[in-house]
Amino acid sequence: MRTVPTATGKVKAVLYSTPDDPKGTYLVALTAYPTGTVVDLDKAVTGAAKNIGGVVRENDTANYRGHDARNGRFTADASGTAITVFVRMVDLGGRLFQLQYAAKGADVKTPPAQYDAVAASVRFE
Repeated sequence: MRTVPTATGKVKAVLYSTPDDPKGTYLVALTAYPTGTVVDLDKAVTGAAKNIGGVVRENDTANYRGHDARNGRFTADASGTAITVFVRMVDLGGRLFQLQYAAKGADVKTPPAQYDAVAASVRFE
């Protein structure tokens, strides 16, 4: 668990990530917001990029399993390595789910083939 900055202040997030891989790394996070908070998915994508000094390159409106979502892509420099991050943000009504895949490369245009399968495998109970 980690405290992360958001537009509504600092909140606790549960984070899971895969071990570093030469090609890229997956990160999954679930953040619970205070009661009554409206989750702004556009700001969530922008905030994720900003938290690592990145620039949003794409931010598309989506719907995932009946929930409002965003599919985005941003670029950043991580400890001297250029990366491209693919992200899916899902508003679960007071909770924000995010799946990220960080690929090495300055402006990678497409995620790896398995990204769509991983993103489509997520279920909410």
